Amino acid sequence: MEPRRRTAPYGRACLNCARAKCKCLLRTTGGGCERCIRLKKECVAAPTVRQRRPRASRTARLEQKLDGLVSLLQTGHAAGDRESGRRGWLAGDSHQENLPVSTRPPADPYALPAGVAFAPAEAEANWELYRTRYLALLPVVHCAPTLTARGLRQARPFFWTCVMAVTCRDGTRQEGLGRAVREMAAREVVVEGRRTVDLLLGLLCLIGWGHFRFAMGPLLTVFSHLCTALTLDLELQRREGQPAHLQYLAVPAQFQGKIRVPDARNHEHRRTVLACFLLTSSAATFHSRVESLSWSPYLAECLTELEEAHEAPGDALLVGLVKLQLIAAKVTRIWVQSGECKTDEGTRMIGPYVASLDMELAAVRDQAPSHVRTNRIFQTMTSHTELTINELTLLRTSTVPIATDPDLQTLGHLFRCLEAIKSWIRTILKFDAAEYLGFPFPLWKQFRTVVLVTLRLGALDDPAWDTGLVRRSVDLPGVLDEIAQKLERGRSQTAEPVFATFIKMVHMLKSWTLSVYADGPSESADAGCTSGSLSEGEPAVVEEPPWADLVCEDEFWNVDFLGWPYMS
Repeated sequence: MEPRRRTAPYGRACLNCARAKCKCLLRTTGGGCERCIRLKKECVAAPTVRQRRPRASRTARLEQKLDGLVSLLQTGHAAGDRESGRRGWLAGDSHQENLPVSTRPPADPYALPAGVAFAPAEAEANWELYRTRYLALLPVVHCAPTLTARGLRQARPFFWTCVMAVTCRDGTRQEGLGRAVREMAAREVVVEGRRTVDLLLGLLCLIGWGHFRFAMGPLLTVFSHLCTALTLDLELQRREGQPAHLQYLAVPAQFQGKIRVPDARNHEHRRTVLACFLLTSSAATFHSRVESLSWSPYLAECLTELEEAHEAPGDALLVGLVKLQLIAAKVTRIWVQSGECKTDEGTRMIGPYVASLDMELAAVRDQAPSHVRTNRIFQTMTSHTELTINELTLLRTSTVPIATDPDLQTLGHLFRCLEAIKSWIRTILKFDAAEYLGFPFPLWKQFRTVVLVTLRLGALDDPAWDTGLVRRSVDLPGVLDEIAQKLERGRSQTAEPVFATFIKMVHMLKSWTLSVYADGPSESADAGCTSGSLSEGEPAVVEEPPWADLVCEDEFWNVDFLGWPYMS
């Protein structure tokens, strides 16, 4: 009868079996294991190993990790509070002494630079100008009529500083304020990591009215991205109570308490997120390097709630401008998708796209309240949107002649584009000089679109298109001359430094346009078109336009006039 045997317990196998990684079968009678006896080797017990602690349950391990994390966060908060206390009370802090002067946090992060100060009366006048003139053209924020400049500075210090910067009447002080607000934004948003509605409103103010006052150039791209980042970090683009992640667990201790996510959404938050979309999307329409805040179903809800609430006088205009910008964004996407197509197949859907967008634009215009439809800002934005929609037809005419195009609406779209240009000019000439002062950047940059599309229509080489009609209908040099004279009168009546910038821009644009017109015969006089006016007469003679071989000079548009690359 074979002796009974048993397997050696864990950690008790003999040395030979342990090295061979074989099962060690011990005899009950002793004398070694079965393998050592069979191989005639000495069965020696392996050295004892450290016994493991009893394995904790998964729940216990998770509780231990959470306890450690909570202790770490509490330690960080305590250390931060102690350090803040030391900075507040100890002027001779050795840590602060070792820091470079440029990295020390200022006592007041929104303090005005040296030599720049606003008397209470001047601050109130600037705030009144911004509220009545600037916000009337682009109502990105609503403030109670009783809110004073002093109250605004206490509640929204960065926004107040930006308002003072864009409305300052002294050129030297305005230049210093422009640099100061850029430094404040960089320090508070990037270095300190703050996320507040105050910072977001201030950046929107800079984007809306600071581009031509401070010559920001590529900083418009940076501020657009910062506005989008602030909106996302403040979670204004989503409903309350729907956080995407438990972000507070991942925020370092030094940034905790600096991201002030609102607990509930109100109309101010809805208005702010819509204004952020409007300005960033407008920048994306004109700039090829800027991405805008994404449109979402929640933003559509904000649009509806703001439209139905009637809380502020400017909300209806803001809603209308956002709806127009949504259409303009669709036009931009079509340009990106179809701009490289140079074949009949690639541009065949341009006609249906244009017809569909024209119907959508008509619906927005018809559904707007009567006081919005008669608003000149809404009218200029509507004409500009109609212009950009029908400009898509030029993609089709570059590949298929009008006479052979199966789409019979191509010629009609070109005429609608020309009529939109004339409508835009008629409306823009109705503004007085004081209103030009508050023009936001989307309105100024529409000048480029109007000029370039007019010249493209005049350069369209197609037997079915009368290029002479374009020049006889739109007298660009006369229109620009009338605007320049209006701005000169405004500068003589006020000391606003921005008038000089606007006048320089218009004169440069006029000089460039005259250089294009120089070689052609003067047809406007024969057609009865006066300076700055529009002629509705029929063309008498079809002649080769002077800009037939025109190549638009990118350097002029990118550097001299608008200071930044634009989409063609």
